[in-house]
Amino acid sequence: MASYTIKRLTNPTQLGTAASSIYTVSGVGLTVAVRQIMVSNVSGSSVNFSMHVVPSGGIASASNLMSPAVPVAPNSFILIDLNQVLANGDALSAFASAASAINVMVTGYEVTA
Repeated sequence: MASYTIKRLTNPTQLGTAASSIYTVSGVGLTVAVRQIMVSNVSGSSVNFSMHVVPSGGIASASNLMSPAVPVAPNSFILIDLNQVLANGDALSAFASAASAINVMVTGYEVTA
């Protein structure tokens, strides 16, 4: 029987201006349902946030860019509610239009068979 564990998938992570992995599913038989992404702009200017859903063995590219240049107002946050399923080896990769301005945290469920 499958077990479901709700958890914070990433600690708060500050983004740079180049796409980098913020979470990778790691575990044979592990599936993850990403439920919410909190994006916080800690700067005094509007900054764009972008995220890729990268398949196992792939790299961040235009073909897996799922949230392109989402504007985040100065000193504010947005919540992205979704139900994105990731399999072993799949990853989330993200970047911002300005360095040291965007923090991101991801929560969801780990499902083990």
